[in-house]
Amino acid sequence: MKKLLSILFVLIFLFAFTSCKKEVEPESNTETPTKQEITEKETTTEEPTVVEPTEKETTSETTPMKTYAIQSITVNCTSKTADGKLLTKCSAASNGQNIVPGITWTKVDGATCYALYILDTSASNWMHMKATTTATEIKEGSSIQGQYKGPYPPSGNHTYVIYVLALDKAPSSLPGNFDSTNQSIDTLKSQINENIFGYGQTQVTYANGDNNV
Repeated sequence: MKKLLSILFVLIFLFAFTSCKKEVEPESNTETPTKQEITEKETTTEEPTVVEPTEKETTSETTPMKTYAIQSITVNCTSKTADGKLLTKCSAASNGQNIVPGITWTKVDGATCYALYILDTSASNWMHMKATTTATEIKEGSSIQGQYKGPYPPSGNHTYVIYVLALDKAPSSLPGNFDSTNQSIDTLKSQINENIFGYGQTQVTYANGDNNV
């Protein structure tokens, strides 16, 4: 009987010890995170803006044209009377000889050629001379490199303007309609392909029936 009580006491002790161990064992409070909580944070990566290199505009460089200050040329007709009438021998009238009038002008530095025009401004710029020369004068009655036809007005008194243009080089040809009507001298000047850097003019008159000596 005594042995049975000892065994019973041991069993009670073991049961009490086991129950006490369970009471003191800490409970785990770790909560398992939900699927929503463990989703990765979305990272927005901004792609850098790529600026395409623009093709450099190519500006073709052109050689600037030479520009000159227009110099004034003093022009004089030596085949005229004291009152400015062209000598009859220079006319193409029935009593004329159609010889080239004497013309002089001041030299322009750098000019290699001079262009000469005579226009009847009373008759739609009727052209009586179109010529070029390297000299600074045309002598009366001389031959010229160009064309000349003296005045032959059908009636009335006409004004003839003599123009001299200084050029940087001799043109292959001069614009204008010889022995015919033309536009203004400015139009003729604009049609000359060479650089003009000197300009001058003078004028004479001639009337139908004149006999100027």
